[in-house]
This record gives sequence, structure tokens and C-alpha cells, in this order.
Amino acid sequence: MDNTLFSRRRAERFAQLLDEANGARRHHVRSRVDDDLAPLVAVGQRLVAERPKVDVDPEFRT
Repeated sequence: MDNTLFSRRRAERFAQLLDEANGARRHHVRSRVDDDLAPLVAVGQRLVAERPKVDVDPEFRT
């Protein structure tokens, strides 16, 4: 078994779930890893929802 293939599939599924959680169209598939990835998707949603306001120093831009 090629671990790289499975980790790539898992990463691609995680990206799909994040996109779906942020309003992208749903893919009509369920994966065995969905239950494992659900807590990570929840963290991703919280990070987006609680994004801090950051002011950039004008000197830094120059």
C-alpha cells in the first residue's frame, strides 16, 4: 500500500469538506475519513469566523 496516495486522498477530501463548509457546492460522496476529518473542518470554520482584525503598519508596506 502506498501511504502517499492515501494521505493525498485524505488531504483532497479535507479540502473538499472545507470548501463545502464555506458554501461551495456539495459533492454527493461520503468517505471513510469524513468522521475523522470533521473535527478539523470545525476548527477551520472557527478560524474563519473568529478571524482577528489586523492593522498593517504603513511602514511595513513600504
